[in-house]
Amino acid sequence: MAGQFSQLRFLFGAQSKMSLRVCAARDFDQKWLFCKCLQACSYAALKPIWLTGLYNYRDPQKRSLHGTFMLRDPFEMLHKAVGSGPELMAAYESFLSELFFQDIWSGGTLVEKRVPWTLAIRARDEARDTFASPGLYIWGVEKEPLYLGITLRSFSKRFSRYIWGKRSQCKLARDHQATLLESGVERLPEDIRAWYKRGHPGSTVRLQGALRFAEAGIDRIWFTLLPHTVSSEIQELERLIVPVAEAWNLSRKFEPLLNKDFKTQLSHVTGRED
Repeated sequence: MAGQFSQLRFLFGAQSKMSLRVCAARDFDQKWLFCKCLQACSYAALKPIWLTGLYNYRDPQKRSLHGTFMLRDPFEMLHKAVGSGPELMAAYESFLSELFFQDIWSGGTLVEKRVPWTLAIRARDEARDTFASPGLYIWGVEKEPLYLGITLRSFSKRFSRYIWGKRSQCKLARDHQATLLESGVERLPEDIRAWYKRGHPGSTVRLQGALRFAEAGIDRIWFTLLPHTVSSEIQELERLIVPVAEAWNLSRKFEPLLNKDFKTQLSHVTGRED
C-alpha cells in the first residue's frame, strides 16, 4: 500500500481550471486508490470532476499512463458526439461508467450522481440552480437506465409528475406497489384511474411508469440530471441518444426503456441502414 501511495503525485495546472494528473495509474485499482486519496485529503472542490481515462479502464488498449482530472459538462460531452452513432454510443458508455463509479448521492454536488428519489426534496434544496435549469434527465435502478427524458422549462417543474405531485409516478409506485405487482395498472383504485383518464385521455404512460418502478423496486429508483440551456440542443440530444440508450440496455439483457419515441432509429447507433 505504501508503495502505491508513493506512486501518486499531483500537478496543479494554471488558469481557472484545475488539472490533476496521476502518474503510474496503469489500472483501475490504482485510479480507485487515487480517488480514495482525494477523499481522504478532503478535496471538496474536486467532487464535480471527471476522470478522463477512467472511462476506458475496461479496455487495456485505451488505458493511459496519465489520468487527467478536469471540469467537464456531461451534456456537452454527449452532445458533441451526436454526429456519429458509434461515437455517441462510446460517449454514453463513458458517461454511464462514471455515473455508476460514483457513490449514490447523499449530499453535495449533483454532477454525475444518482440521486435516490426519496432524497429529491433535499437535493432540490441543496441545488436550486440545477433544478431551475432545463435539460436531459435519466431515471434508473441500480446500474440500469429505465427512462430518458427532457424538459425545456425546469427540472423542478417537470418532476411534479414524477415526485412532487400527490399522485406522482414514484408515489403511485410506492403507495400501490402490491396492487401493481399483483394485477398491473388495471386494478389500481377507481378514483386514480378516473383521475388519470380525465387528465390524460387515451394514455396510461404515467401508470405504466409507476408499474415499471414498482417492478424494479421503488426504494432503489434514482435519477440523474444533465442541465443545459439551449432548447434545440436538448431536443436534438434526446432524439439521437434514446436509440443509443435502448441499444445499450438490450446489449446487456436489460429491459427495454420506457421511452416510446425515437427508439426505432437504431441505424444511427450502428452506423448502417437496417
